[in-house]
Amino acid sequence: MTGNTEQSIDNALNYADKTVERRFRSIQTVWAAVFSILLFLGIVVCSICDIAISGVFTWSWFAISSIVFAWLVFLPVIRFGKSGVVWSLIAITVLIIPFLCVLSVLIKDNALILPIGIRMSIISVLFIWLIFVLFNIFKSRKFLAVSISILTAIPVQFIINFCLSGLIDEPIADVWDILSVLILVLLAIIFWICDFVLRRSKD
Repeated sequence: MTGNTEQSIDNALNYADKTVERRFRSIQTVWAAVFSILLFLGIVVCSICDIAISGVFTWSWFAISSIVFAWLVFLPVIRFGKSGVVWSLIAITVLIIPFLCVLSVLIKDNALILPIGIRMSIISVLFIWLIFVLFNIFKSRKFLAVSISILTAIPVQFIINFCLSGLIDEPIADVWDILSVLILVLLAIIFWICDFVLRRSKD
């Protein structure tokens, strides 16, 4: 009887887990559908307004391309949750430069879109992937992952400034950069202390 009871309890728990998982997936599907419908309506509204005002598609191309880009990037994580984060990262990695090329074609008079955009997008995408890797390495220590991520933002900031300084009159470091570094270091220390306290409490 004891064995049958334990088996019944295990079956009930498994059934409950599967039921919760199915409901959660249904909610994710609904949110993905709502997200897609809202973006589609955004495309329709922008297109109608543009044609009504200009008679042809002009500025609406910016909105349409941006909405499509956002849909491709964010839909995986909305639909699949944590398991869709990788696909969202892959999407933004693959699509960001083509998206910038589209913007460059639409904005014909600005020759700096691609030179600046490509540099910034490569640095930003690498930084996002680094954060993703850090949070996977320190799965059980989220505060430490946040602390390290904040610290890595400091060299990224100066790399961005260095890249911009070659294209526009942007100093590699100024007083605001130093202030932001101090703030980032302070935040990193706070999250490190949170991680330390949490580990001590568990021990």
